[in-house]
Amino acid sequence: MPPKKEKDSVRQITAAGVTIAVRRAELGDYLSITDIARIKNEDTAMVTANWLRPRSTMEYLAKWEQRHNPSFRMDSYQELYSSTGNKAFTISPKQWIDETGAIGLQSRAGRGGGTYAFVDIAMEFASRVVPGQKQDIAEAYRISRLEENQRWSPNETSSAILSPDGERPRILVTTLALAPGAKDEEIVNAALFGTTSARWNADHPGELPGGLRRNSSMTQMIAYQYLDEMNQAMKKQGVSETERLLRLNRMAIDHVEMLRTSNGVGQIDLPVTVPCLVDDLEDKPESEITLGMA
Repeated sequence: MPPKKEKDSVRQITAAGVTIAVRRAELGDYLSITDIARIKNEDTAMVTANWLRPRSTMEYLAKWEQRHNPSFRMDSYQELYSSTGNKAFTISPKQWIDETGAIGLQSRAGRGGGTYAFVDIAMEFASRVVPGQKQDIAEAYRISRLEENQRWSPNETSSAILSPDGERPRILVTTLALAPGAKDEEIVNAALFGTTSARWNADHPGELPGGLRRNSSMTQMIAYQYLDEMNQAMKKQGVSETERLLRLNRMAIDHVEMLRTSNGVGQIDLPVTVPCLVDDLEDKPESEITLGMA
């Protein structure tokens, strides 16, 4: 008998006087943008539809889907995109999901229903719809993530994700088995976490549900988005996978340090140490990382 599919868990955060549902799904956290829209207007369907219809929103969502969803239907997206110039054009989140196969948005019926968006999309929604309250929403979510991590491991955090302050781990990358066409997300994972999703899952079977990114800290989530953008830019410039990995690792160390010392996320998040990837055998690294990606 196949194992029962884990049900999504739901928690709540409060920001700008509104309770916002946060649904933890297989990919990660989804925030109710229906609840966020309520900060602006009780007609939440109108608010979300007005946000979704401009070309800029569709371009953003399509870019996100291309990075995270191999089943995204670009032909359907192009048809919708060509209609955005029509003043009468309108589209609901459900239509967007059904026609393109999008996974960044979720449309749910019944109690606790509405439109949910993956956390970075939800923050983009907030910046467009309620820009004055985006920081409050982000702060409430960060605290929620911190509390969630502490519930999973009240005495210590998973050393595979969160390393204590102190000596920075060093990992050899000279002999990387990094095949052409390596998955971009795994290059970023290796640069930030010092491991890949596949390796982490193999090393930690059943320890924490959801995998590497789902159990990362808020600092790491913010850093991941920054590194993903940098990786895409270097890829367009023709930089090799191994060179991108080393450059991204240096960026990750600097960016996480910046987040830790700044006001906001660094003041409430768990301590994080980014491992240092080295390409010199004389550095005598503590371990070696191999990315066996075809």
